[in-house]
Amino acid sequence: MASKYKGYGRGERLLEELIPRFDNSLMQRMLIEAGALKDQIQRFTSKTEPESFTIKFMHAETSYWAITFTHPVIQYIPECFRHITKNVPYHFEKGQWLEHIPSYIPNINHVAMNVVYNGGNGEFTNNTSGLFAKYIYNDGTPMTFYSYNILNRWHAKKKYLDESVHEYVRKCFDYCYWRFPTPLDQDEGSCIDNLIYATTSRIREVLVMRKTLVRIFKVEDRVESRTLLEREMRGKFAEVLLLCDDGKQLMSQKRRIFIPVQIIESIKENDVVNAVLIQIDMRKKKKGTIMIGNIGVVSSKKPQAIISIILSKILQNIEDYSSPTRITDVDNLRFEITNFFQTNYNFFESTLGWGNDIPEKISDSLVELFPMFIEDGGNVYQISPAMITFLSTIGPKTLEDKKTLTTIAKLLDMLKINSNFWGSEAIGKLRTSDIYEEIQGNPSCLPNELLKAAPRIVNRIVYSRIFSRHYSHCK
Repeated sequence: MASKYKGYGRGERLLEELIPRFDNSLMQRMLIEAGALKDQIQRFTSKTEPESFTIKFMHAETSYWAITFTHPVIQYIPECFRHITKNVPYHFEKGQWLEHIPSYIPNINHVAMNVVYNGGNGEFTNNTSGLFAKYIYNDGTPMTFYSYNILNRWHAKKKYLDESVHEYVRKCFDYCYWRFPTPLDQDEGSCIDNLIYATTSRIREVLVMRKTLVRIFKVEDRVESRTLLEREMRGKFAEVLLLCDDGKQLMSQKRRIFIPVQIIESIKENDVVNAVLIQIDMRKKKKGTIMIGNIGVVSSKKPQAIISIILSKILQNIEDYSSPTRITDVDNLRFEITNFFQTNYNFFESTLGWGNDIPEKISDSLVELFPMFIEDGGNVYQISPAMITFLSTIGPKTLEDKKTLTTIAKLLDMLKINSNFWGSEAIGKLRTSDIYEEIQGNPSCLPNELLKAAPRIVNRIVYSRIFSRHYSHCK
């Protein structure tokens, strides 16, 4: 089916004029990836998504696509994102500004560039401990995510998000969101994580976010300055090992990165850090990397990040028979972890040796990773960030109830990630199952709302898994 040409809107201006002028090779990669991702998404989701569009000279081929959110959307802006939030003049002659707010959206387990028009005073500049919000759609145009990684709220209304669920959302970002750098001998390739800062006339900057484990080898003595989005940062360079993804396996690679002084003060040499990185100078052959966030130090006593990385990598393998919730069995997880340590011995030596107590540490870590991951009956299930978003807005107390969450995971495990399985027959199968009976005692709205929302939630799970993959999946 031919894609639509709108001939108006921000997407056409970006893709037809601004991005080619900024970096034409980036433009070509974005077009290729948009088409490849659309094909992958449509294979595993309902045929109504995503809606695709074309631009001039593309002969009705997909140039970008959009997905809309009619269910509530949760927005989390980690404190470290203050470094990459920027309010810039947009229509200068009209006094209109555009605030660029990189935001973690658990609905699709992704960091997107939320853009908000204003008169010069940004909404999100005062971020000292993380900001949370909820957006509700009633009528008009719903909040929309575009494949060039821009999220526009349109007519969705910003609401207060109950503080009781803040920690669950924060843990989703800490332990479910991973974006590994590629080795130096590979191109970055994927553009779905690009953070584009633009006005009506030009692209001001394009940054790329990565979240991975970093082992600190040596911190240099000299304090230097670097500029990020026209702001000066003081810090030091450090020799590190980064956990990278070459498309086949996770591997470590030596790099030299810049670390701001406030993060340097919280780490020491030989620490393994769950880190948020920003890649700069994307048009240059030699790119720079700045660590803007330290989620926490990983150790043999706190190995949750390692467990979550292995589970997240397994989840990227999507087939027609894949479960939306069941990830693997505990025995296979133990095998994958052992293989991971052996492959990356230099990264973990003398720091995270587990000896013979891997089974106990897996179980203990899964307890700490609740409610995102649950062990039951020898299997490991995921309560995905998409499901946590749904439950946070429908029945927040459910997120404290392991029995109910396990039942929900087993209920959706009855179906598979494939649009062919969805419809009245699939919903009927769920409604008449013994597992469905087990959640009838919960808040009266939960069972029925869950059944109605299940197809959309599974779609969002598919998006999140596809977005996290290495770019070679788009070739």
